[in-house]
Amino acid sequence: MLGWRNGIREGLKILWPQGRVGPSPTPSTMNELVFRELGEDENFDPLSINKRVYFTQSETYGKWQKSAGRKVRRFVGTAGNDNVIFFQMIVFPLTQKKNYIYIPYGPVWNNIQEKTISNLRDKIKKITKEEKAVFARLDFTPQVAEEKNLKKYFKRSRKSTYHSAAFQPRTEWFLDLHKPEENILKEMKGNGRYSVNLAIRKGVKAEIIRDNLSHYLDTFYSLSEETAKRDGFKLHDKSYYKSIFDLADKEKNAFLSIAKYDGKIVVMDFIFMFGGIGNYVFGSSSSEFRNLMPTYLAQWTAIQESRKLGCQNYNFGGIATEKNKKIYKGWEGLSFFKRKFGGFEVDHSDFYDFVGDGFLYFLYNFRKSLKQIF
Repeated sequence: MLGWRNGIREGLKILWPQGRVGPSPTPSTMNELVFRELGEDENFDPLSINKRVYFTQSETYGKWQKSAGRKVRRFVGTAGNDNVIFFQMIVFPLTQKKNYIYIPYGPVWNNIQEKTISNLRDKIKKITKEEKAVFARLDFTPQVAEEKNLKKYFKRSRKSTYHSAAFQPRTEWFLDLHKPEENILKEMKGNGRYSVNLAIRKGVKAEIIRDNLSHYLDTFYSLSEETAKRDGFKLHDKSYYKSIFDLADKEKNAFLSIAKYDGKIVVMDFIFMFGGIGNYVFGSSSSEFRNLMPTYLAQWTAIQESRKLGCQNYNFGGIATEKNKKIYKGWEGLSFFKRKFGGFEVDHSDFYDFVGDGFLYFLYNFRKSLKQIF
C-alpha cells in the first residue's frame, strides 16, 4: 500500500514540479477575501497563482462553452494585494427556467484556509441566487486537504450524479514527457508498442496538422458521427466544433494528429495545449481498417508532437478505475487503450455542491439515481 501511495506522490511531483499538491503554507493572518467578476477583456490567469491548472479553467475553454450557447462567468478572489482564487463557471439549463452551475476543475486556489472557504461559500450563494440555480458544483483544484472544512460549507455530491457529459471525470491518465522519446516508447505496454509498429509496417501514415484546422472540419465531424454511433455517445452540433477549430486557427494552441491509409483519413485526434500539458480532447476514427491499428499511431504521433512543442505531460483524459467502475460504465475499453501507452493516474477531488433549491436538488439526485439503476 505504501508503495502505491509513494508512486502517486512521485507522479504528482512529475506532473506539477513547481506546483503544490497540498495546501500552501498559510500566513498567521489573512485579509478578508474580496471577489471581483472579470469583464470580457480582462485577463483570466489562474496559472499565475498555481501551476496545477487544467484546460477547463482556461480562457479558451470558456470561449468554447460560449459557442455552445452557455453563459460563462469568471471571478478572481483577492486577499490584500494577493490573488488567492480564480474560477470560471459554466451555467447549464435545467427545467422550469432553472439552472445549475459547474466550475470544472476549479476553483483554482492558493493559500486557502477555512476563512477563505467561508468567504467563497458566501460568494457562491449569491451567484446561485442570481442565476436561479438549483445547485452550484465545485471541483476544487488542488484538492483541499482538510476535507472537514469543505463539509462545513458545502455538500458532498452523490456519486450517482458524477457520470455526465457536463462533469469532468474523477480520474485521468497522464504520461510524463520529460523522458527521452525512446524511453517512453520502451516503457509502453508491449502490445501498445507492437500496435504502433504494426500500423507503420502495414503502411499507415501519420501527419500533424497545425494550421488551417477548419479545412478538416467536415472530415472530422463525419468520423466523429461514425465513432459516436459505434461507441454509443452523443455529439455536439457541428457548429460547436466549428467554433473550436476556428478558435484554434486563431490562437495557435491546438493541433490535429491524423492517420491515413491508402490516402484516406481514418483517424483524427484533436490535441489542445495549456499549462504545459497536451490534452487529448476529441478523438474520431473510421470503422474501416481498425485491424491496422491506426489509432495507436495517431496517439503516438500526438505524444511526439506535444513533447516537441515543449509540453511536460500528455493528458489522455478520463479513465475507469477499480474504485469508480460503477460510475463510469462503458469506459473500460477506452481506458484499456489509454493505459497501453504507459503513464500514471491523476485523481481529482470529490464534487461538492452548494444547494440553492433543496426540493429540486432532491429531484435532480433522485432522477440521476434511477438512471444509474436502469
